[in-house]
Amino acid sequence: MSSRGVAPAKLLRARGGSSKIACAFLPARRVRISSPVPLEVLKAERKLERWRAEGRCSRCWLRHAQCVCSRLAPLAGVATNRVDVALSVHYKEWGCTKSTAKLLPLVLEGCRATVYPIEPLLPPRRGPTLLLFPGEGSQPASSLREWAAAQQERVTLVVVDGTWGQARTMARHLAGVPRVHVSESSLVKRAGESLVRHRKQPQARALGRFLPHPQP
Repeated sequence: MSSRGVAPAKLLRARGGSSKIACAFLPARRVRISSPVPLEVLKAERKLERWRAEGRCSRCWLRHAQCVCSRLAPLAGVATNRVDVALSVHYKEWGCTKSTAKLLPLVLEGCRATVYPIEPLLPPRRGPTLLLFPGEGSQPASSLREWAAAQQERVTLVVVDGTWGQARTMARHLAGVPRVHVSESSLVKRAGESLVRHRKQPQARALGRFLPHPQP
């Protein structure tokens, strides 16, 4: 006799060697297939595969006809001899043409971009580490220049790129890393003109996107 939604009878071996029916029917259970790879990582890998198939530039993420890599020059007057910049891009932001953090490796020597969560947020080899993220407890980066110069090892500055929600998620995984932000005074030239243009942000000191301009 069979019944829909139930499993076959389960037989248990008795000590004496004979078989007996432990129960006639057991309720059918839904089997969950667990994967050693987190779902977000699988989604990220699939998106990268689709993105590579589009045939875009691997550095500026634009179509080859609009590639701006050759028009970008290294940032002048930026001293990074004591600081290594580690850029971590959320996989949902990776490949978006409007993203500007992708240009950092092109204009900043020693900067390397990784994809979260496929790759870890922190580099495997690093010295004292800071996180560029505004908010409570964050210090102006300019106030730590002497501290950075006094370190025996090179300082690692982690930069997370994504929407504010994505960036907050990434920052939560770095709860123990001291945070710094770009002060408004650091973004103003002598004549009062801003060094960068930025979009409207949801909170004070929340400078989210730098918009560099390619050279003509």
